[in-house]
This record gives sequence, C-alpha cells and structure tokens, in this order.
Amino acid sequence: MKVIRTTRGALAPKMKPNWAGVFETFGHWVNTASRSIGEDVCPLDDLGHVQRAVCVDSKGRRVQCGANFERARDEDTFPVYYFWNCEAA
Repeated sequence: MKVIRTTRGALAPKMKPNWAGVFETFGHWVNTASRSIGEDVCPLDDLGHVQRAVCVDSKGRRVQCGANFERARDEDTFPVYYFWNCEAA
C-alpha cells in the first residue's frame, strides 16, 4: 500500500475515491444536485449519521457550497465529480 507523509509527519495511506457521479455543467448541478447528493439519498455511516458527498472540480479543488460551484462555472472547471467514500490505492 502506498503512503503519503502529511504536514505533521504522520503517515497516511494513499486513498482512491469511489466516484459515485458527475455534474457535467453548472446547470446540471442546479437541476439535479438535490436528487443526486441531497440528504435524502446520502448513505449513512456506521453510527447512523448522514454522510455528505465530497465534490471535486476538474482542477482537484473541493467544491462545497454554491459559491464554489459558481467559481467552477466561471473558471470552466466543470465537470465536478462526487463521491462518499474511498478505498486504499
């Protein structure tokens, strides 16, 4: 298993996202996000809490809120991919 060194010196395994879907455009996100990554469709973790999707633009930046999606639109960094969990790479 590959590992990466964090800024604090601890070793962490290299992780690979289990991609669940993609928003091809800003309009696609606006029209389908609640059905794709909304609370009603998010999986639960081992404690029964809702897992939030992690969204990443084509530059590898995390996209968390509407302003981030607007930046992705303005900087032409769609598609935005999303996932809920990872596996060791």
